[in-house]
Amino acid sequence: MSNRLATIVSFALLAATAATAVWAWVASVRNADVQSVLSVEGLRWLFTHSLDDPRRLLSSSLLLLLAFGSVGECGLLADLRADAPLRRRRLAFGTLVGFLLVFVLFLLFLLLPSSPLRGITGTLLPSPFVSGVVPVGAYCGVCLSVVHAYSSSRMGSISRLFHFLARALSRHLLWLFVCLLGLFLYNLICFIR
Repeated sequence: MSNRLATIVSFALLAATAATAVWAWVASVRNADVQSVLSVEGLRWLFTHSLDDPRRLLSSSLLLLLAFGSVGECGLLADLRADAPLRRRRLAFGTLVGFLLVFVLFLLFLLLPSSPLRGITGTLLPSPFVSGVVPVGAYCGVCLSVVHAYSSSRMGSISRLFHFLARALSRHLLWLFVCLLGLFLYNLICFIR
């Protein structure tokens, strides 16, 4: 179902990108106040900005996809269900509570006036914490799933860690393509305005 949804969304984004480019071209021919992306400067701007932004988007998307895939792959959600054996439910709940406790302590660390996660002026916005929320959350999700997979014997040894993470990432890799298509459409709309 996830791959089917990603395929539908990617085709919708491709169609929206093509329709937006054609609409902008027709509007620019009629001397509207719209720039055409099919012109020389439009293509140059689009490809320049489409190559600058993906570095940030790709790193965040890759980490989030790895976190979602590893949480699904480790069996944490399956072990939290009521029909799972009691030992696995306790282990899953304990792992989840432990990581949530660490994350809450991390957030409480921000309340300190001289916290290194605050900005230079002492404010929370903009600060290193705000720019690192996605990577920190993704790393916590990956660590949570690896610890649970190892402690519940789903991952036989630590040497299987890379195989586990690669399998987790491959389950949601199509969504990375969807993110890139969305970024391309966003850059197209930004140029046309």
